[in-house]
Amino acid sequence: MEIKICQSEGIFLTSLLLAKYRNQGDLKLLDDYQFSIASKNEKIKQILLALESDRVDEEMLYNLATTYKTEFKEADFQELLKNKEINNLTEVRDLFLEALELFEAEVTAAEKDFFAQQTLDKVDQWVEKVPEIENKLWEINDFFKVEEVTPEVLIQAYSPFLKKESGMAIIKENEIIIKTSIENEKNIYHEYLHSIINPIVQKVSEDLSEKEKEEMLMSANYKLQQDYEDFNSVLAETLIRTYNDYYTLKQTYPDFYTFWEKVNELSEKEFQGKIVEGESLYQFCLEKNIKNKQDFSNYQEEYYEKYVYDGLGEKCFQIYQDYQMQEEPFSDYFHHKIVKEKSILM
Repeated sequence: MEIKICQSEGIFLTSLLLAKYRNQGDLKLLDDYQFSIASKNEKIKQILLALESDRVDEEMLYNLATTYKTEFKEADFQELLKNKEINNLTEVRDLFLEALELFEAEVTAAEKDFFAQQTLDKVDQWVEKVPEIENKLWEINDFFKVEEVTPEVLIQAYSPFLKKESGMAIIKENEIIIKTSIENEKNIYHEYLHSIINPIVQKVSEDLSEKEKEEMLMSANYKLQQDYEDFNSVLAETLIRTYNDYYTLKQTYPDFYTFWEKVNELSEKEFQGKIVEGESLYQFCLEKNIKNKQDFSNYQEEYYEKYVYDGLGEKCFQIYQDYQMQEEPFSDYFHHKIVKEKSILM
């Protein structure tokens, strides 16, 4: 497995395009940066609206962006298409790449120079981290006993206006492209895990009834179910977050008392900082008109049940603990556990 720091022109332009035309990305960074062209190209607006009406989501746009000015292999998109309602991928690609070409012509020389320097700075920072990242990825491969390791992991050096907590894995036959912030190295492992966990979940899903899937999701995190509506996505995210955020750190999911204690220990200044940093907490406080820590104390239990509690995650944690002494690949172990002992996730 080889790790490379890359800069896909298509991914870079897509980040810039979605920031300008859809206001997507870190809002603070967007507020600080003024696009040189105030008006928006009507043709680009029409294309983006057409793609949106055809249910072409952000994930697909970024996947298609990797084919900008490069070879297009429809075979690379087969897994992704399984959960998308797209009838003619070639037409969709042609339409989106037309928008990228039009947009590239809009970007001024000054903007190109500015972002080029940003990219060079990020490349230098990423290169220093490569040895550590490589060791961690091999740890992941060893734990899950991955039989076919992806030959190349490409880390996108810089994506303008990317939120610190955001990321994406673009999985192809012989490579994985990871888009994440240099300030959130842990997210590389989260995104890499998708290449391992997604096929495992897909295989399990094919052997479960819809009723069984519904029962398994009953204990899943409320916020996660709002963000990812289908069974495969919720289970994959739960397995990944449990491994990356809890199991590897030797931490269990907090019960309400532990959560209450942590909140209680915060000063008012620290609590206000948590609101700014956390998107879920910010939205919750906005919805409930919570101004301070005292206000929040009246809603702690509701917040815990919606955004912290994860019964499905606790069950996945136990599966990891049980698996650590096993010799078979995790894909086989998990499939047997879930399909043969369905109640383990119910």
